[in-house]
Amino acid sequence: MKKPMTILIIILVLLAIAAAGWYMTHNTMDSSTSTSTSTSGSAQIQTLSPQDAKAKMDSGEAMTIVDVREPDEYAGGHIPNAVNISLGTITGTANGTVKGLPDKSAAIMVYCRTGKRSRKAAEKLVSLGYTQIMDIGGITSWPYETVK
Repeated sequence: MKKPMTILIIILVLLAIAAAGWYMTHNTMDSSTSTSTSTSGSAQIQTLSPQDAKAKMDSGEAMTIVDVREPDEYAGGHIPNAVNISLGTITGTANGTVKGLPDKSAAIMVYCRTGKRSRKAAEKLVSLGYTQIMDIGGITSWPYETVK
């Protein structure tokens, strides 16, 4: 009786460890401390920390910064030079591009309030054929200047 119970406990512990490992690899990283890349088809979504995103912005590299929150959230404060294209409006036009965005090979940074909508927007853009997408997460983690 003791041996089957011991085996059952070991199996449950191993399942818990496996589940924790799966959870850690399938959830968005804390964007304030790291940079990562995820692949979607042939394009990649690069996840940037606020520090890495700011450094890229300050480098002079050509890019479009997109705030995917709703217009009233954008009006409450946004990253300088960001354009507001709400997540719900990111759809392909007749020529396959998103209104307000440059060509599909242009560098595009997306952000929202906490990082959930920016991840969805990044995935949507990649599915529409955009190839240089950077997800910088949420403005709540942005320690730099914002404008109204």
